[in-house]
Amino acid sequence: MKLAVIGATGKQGSRIVTEALSRNIDVTGIVRNRAKLTVDIPVIEKEIKDITKEDVAEFDVVVNAFAAPITQPELHVEYGRHLIEIFTGITTRLIIVGGASSLYTDNTKTDQLFNHLDVPDELKGVMKGQLDN
Repeated sequence: MKLAVIGATGKQGSRIVTEALSRNIDVTGIVRNRAKLTVDIPVIEKEIKDITKEDVAEFDVVVNAFAAPITQPELHVEYGRHLIEIFTGITTRLIIVGGASSLYTDNTKTDQLFNHLDVPDELKGVMKGQLDN
């Protein structure tokens, strides 16, 4: 399997890379800054908005582990729409990972976990951005 991880230098992304390597999966990091990588893997060094269909078409699966800065929660939606566009019409699968705080706590899917946590409002924007994506 050929796997790419968007955000391979981040908290979730780096753990996904480590796990993939432990399973002998061919993994490539898609990162903004290759100098932050702590493992020796192939790299595509680009901003998410600059990733093309051609960049991802060679992979079986691409995992999006991007985490928006607290001050820019709208990037989850902006980048998510870009990824949807470039994955349309190709066989590469896109998997998006995020935190558990946006999970619903009721059967009507109207109440989310982050509404019950003592979370600063500025963090709720990022959580909502992941959900809106």
